[in-house]
Order: sequence, then C-alpha cells, then structure tokens
Amino acid sequence: MLYERVTEPPAVATGSFDCGLGISDCGSSSTINRQSAIQNLKSSDPVATARGSVTFDRIEINQHGIRFFVSPLSGQKTGAFLDQRENYLAACSLAHGRALDCFTFNGGFALHLASACDNVMGIDISADAIAAAQRNAALNNARNVEFRAANVFDALREMEANGDRFDTIVLDPPAFAKNRASVPSAARGYKEINLRALKLLNPGGVLVTCTCSYHMSEETFLDIIAEAALDARRRVQIIEKRGQSADHPVLLGVPETHYLKCVIARAIN
Repeated sequence: MLYERVTEPPAVATGSFDCGLGISDCGSSSTINRQSAIQNLKSSDPVATARGSVTFDRIEINQHGIRFFVSPLSGQKTGAFLDQRENYLAACSLAHGRALDCFTFNGGFALHLASACDNVMGIDISADAIAAAQRNAALNNARNVEFRAANVFDALREMEANGDRFDTIVLDPPAFAKNRASVPSAARGYKEINLRALKLLNPGGVLVTCTCSYHMSEETFLDIIAEAALDARRRVQIIEKRGQSADHPVLLGVPETHYLKCVIARAIN
C-alpha cells in the first residue's frame, strides 16, 4: 500500500485493518482512495492515503506460521528483520540437532530453527532484545528454545572452553562495517565470530553466517570465512550463497541495495 503525507486534520475511525505481511489489528486509521495517486498505476495496485496519528508500538505479525510481537516505531528497522525472511526457511531446511542463534534479536532465526532442531539457544547482548525473544517464544509455546543475554564474542569463547558443541549455528550480527574505512576492523570481527563458531560446530554441522554491511563485499566475506575455516582446521563446503528477501530487491546502478550476504555452509570434518 502506498501512503502520502497530508497536512489535513486527522480523520477519526475505529476498528482494525490488514497492514500486509501478515500484520493485522494495527490500530485505528482511516483510508481514503485518491484518484490522483493512482493515475499512473495499474487498477489492481492498492493506493490509499493514511490520516491520523500512530498510537501503537507493538503489533503482532506472522511469518511462516510463527507469531512475533514487533515494535515498528522503537524497534530496529521495522521491528523485525524482514529481509531475512526467506533465509529463515533456507536455514530450517538444513538445520538439525542442537542449535545456536547468535545475535538473535527478537528470536527470528531461533524460533524458526525450533521446528527443525532438538533445542535452540539464542544469544544477544541486549536485555531488551532477549525479553522480546522470550515473549515471542511464549507466544508460540516454543518449549525447546531458551535465550540468554550475553556478549556473543565472550559467550563463544566460554562455550569453546566448556567443550560445548552444536549441530547448527547462525551468525547474524549487526553491521560491523558502517563505512569503507571500518572494513578492516569489521573483517577482524567477522573472522573472530566465524572462527569461534566453526570450533563449536560438530562434523556435518551447518553454519549460517551473515553480514548486512554494504561495504563488506561478498568476495571479501567469503575470504573471511575461508580464513576462519583454515585457522579452525575445518574443511567447509559452501551449500548456498543468498541475499535479502525478494521484497528487498537489488536496484541496478545502486550497489548499496545489495547489502545482505547470507552464506550457508557445512563442516565436513
């Protein structure tokens, strides 16, 4: 649906409407079709003007049958990383056994993995993120998922020292490279978490590793994974190279739109 900013006084209406992407009950609003807004669009394209103030900051969405509370206003991006939506399913198709979801945020990967794995641990440094993930787990009655507030770098080292092992590991960190100058330091961060994850991965285990940094090219990211595998003394095969979901298309001539890289790999030994 397309929205147009207006300066007229807000109209008052009651009830709820479908916001798309499985979102429902988004609060009060009124919509008025604008002929001027649809002149250049197909008749089937939904166009409306939304008037009024936003009075909600927590809504429920449904992704692949999994329910999530999200906060579009105060949460990161739209409150849910919708660009990873298709990667959730790709990860589930190979996930098995004991799973670890690092930088879990609101439990996006973790709750999807719960349907394919025996048990799942989600880790995030943010206590607020962990609280949100726990609410989402309760919303889905997911009993084989637990969440822990911790620094992922420290947690991975601690798990290695304790001899912990996993069959599926997801690394979905925030953008380490905010600009081109920060790429070298970001590369060290990506290598560190991939190295630690590979040391925790059982033979035959699956690693889903991501970067949402535009400045981190796919070629450089693959080199980092290869270096981490070499240092971890693991033989690793790339199963699939993926990007953002189809509703986040890459625009030719605008390389910044190709920002998300998701690599699904398997440890052979």
